[in-house]
Amino acid sequence: MSASYPGSVKSFASRSPGQVIGSAHINDLQDEVAAIEQALVVGPITLTSPTLSGTVVFAIPTVRVTHSVDQGVPTATFTGLNWDTETYDSHAMHSTSANSSRITFAGSTGVYAFGVNVAFNPNSSGTRQARIQLNDGDALVSASFAATPGGTFAAMNLVGAARIAATTDYITVQVFQNSGSTGSVAANSTTIAIASFWAHKVSA
Repeated sequence: MSASYPGSVKSFASRSPGQVIGSAHINDLQDEVAAIEQALVVGPITLTSPTLSGTVVFAIPTVRVTHSVDQGVPTATFTGLNWDTETYDSHAMHSTSANSSRITFAGSTGVYAFGVNVAFNPNSSGTRQARIQLNDGDALVSASFAATPGGTFAAMNLVGAARIAATTDYITVQVFQNSGSTGSVAANSTTIAIASFWAHKVSA
């Protein structure tokens, strides 16, 4: 058997006087108690037996994603970034196959901190912008600056926080450049700035 905590609340059947209490009933309760004690002492785990063995997981919703290849950014057009690699994802908040541009707050509602780090590949013309949007609407955070003279990498780091009202809410990253031709955002192998997008729940 395995514990329901921290993924869900365990439901126990009521027992009546005279009923036999089987070993499974005791083991289920033992698993739940052990999981809670483990979380309180050293952090949560997913139990695979009545002992404290199992796979480490995050009890608090948290996710970090990256992209492994450069992504093209047409001139004078806000472009959504796609993320094809998950560093960690505790509550299925991201998918690499469907809507890979999104971090969805599927774990629970509450206050989340979030951020993105991107680096535009060298191009000395025009301006660069980045923004994090809620549900493809309001920009929660944004920044812009002129391209670096000499055509060096242009790195941007945005950090913000917001209260999330629904588990269907999501955030995305859009970038912009107006050099006059198609530019690109560097992949996570770039030494100047790893392309990454993350969100961590900080309070209810």
